[in-house]
Amino acid sequence: MPMWADVAARGRSLTVITTFATGQPVLLTAPNQTSSTLINPLPNRVCNGRSDPLSSHIRNNGFLWFDPACFIVPPVGFFGNSGPTVLNGPGSDNWDVGVEKILPLLHEACRVQFRAEMFNTWNHAQFEQPNGNAGAGVNFGRISDTRPPRLIQLALKVLW
Repeated sequence: MPMWADVAARGRSLTVITTFATGQPVLLTAPNQTSSTLINPLPNRVCNGRSDPLSSHIRNNGFLWFDPACFIVPPVGFFGNSGPTVLNGPGSDNWDVGVEKILPLLHEACRVQFRAEMFNTWNHAQFEQPNGNAGAGVNFGRISDTRPPRLIQLALKVLW
């Protein structure tokens, strides 16, 4: 390796943390249409609800993750027939990257460390869970929040 390349590469390190995860279950609920206070009210499931065209084109369909027409509020006095977690929300694909360079100062015992860290390095939107409350009107099935965008932090430290 040429001397200039050795000097440029010496004291550098790269760290990467990746997280790949499938979506967490969406907790479905409905308004309580019974007189019982000891239940978790659920909607009636009339069809599957999973929709690849919706979840694959979330930005073009008003952030709708699943088909809300498949989950209706049960009539007064009836319990819903859906399971509470029959659908999964969006998954996660996150990369956190850090780069570090250590430079010697006057003598070997004293050095300067420079660090740059990026969280959500590629800065792509990672969506939170959709609204699972069948009584939420037009917001039912929609995603209204994202995980944090790219965050960058820089650090300079003198070590002796």
